[in-house]
Amino acid sequence: MRSILPLVLMLFVPPMVMADIHKEAQVCEESGQICFLWWPKLPEIRGWHQDVESSYRYRFNAQVPDQYTFANAEAVMYANAEYQDASTEAQTLEAFIATSQQQFIDAVPYKVDVSKTGEFTSKGKQTFFSYAFLPEGEGNWEQVSYAEDYDHDGNKYYIIFVLSARSKEGYEKNIDAYNEFISQYQ
Repeated sequence: MRSILPLVLMLFVPPMVMADIHKEAQVCEESGQICFLWWPKLPEIRGWHQDVESSYRYRFNAQVPDQYTFANAEAVMYANAEYQDASTEAQTLEAFIATSQQQFIDAVPYKVDVSKTGEFTSKGKQTFFSYAFLPEGEGNWEQVSYAEDYDHDGNKYYIIFVLSARSKEGYEKNIDAYNEFISQYQ
């Protein structure tokens, strides 16, 4: 008699959805070294498109409102996939978030208020932890969301989505599209 365990597992264990990661290696002009271009493939969101040139220049999936480029848009979105292995300093998503946030705070020339804005589950069942990075005075308005995911080969990645706006109005106008990128991600 055949075991029914595989059938039972299929019925009660949710399927694991794997990230679709753009993976490419090329020689970087500035250093002459190999650069890895790893970013999550994103759903198409009405009114937005990928700025391919900026995606390659900055090594992340750069999304901009239609009729704009990454350089001239009031608000942009981008997504990155950070490969993780045993040698990675941040072994947990929580440690990665803390390190990432501190690096951002240290890099900007203005004071930033960071606050958790929620947890969101994407279409692919990834849980994104979202934070607002709001300037105290002049500066960019940012929303950053972090999740953990695996590609088809079982490699672990931290997925980062960012909305960056030059103003509070640009931030508020585009936060719904940003949330749609996250909710439709799989």
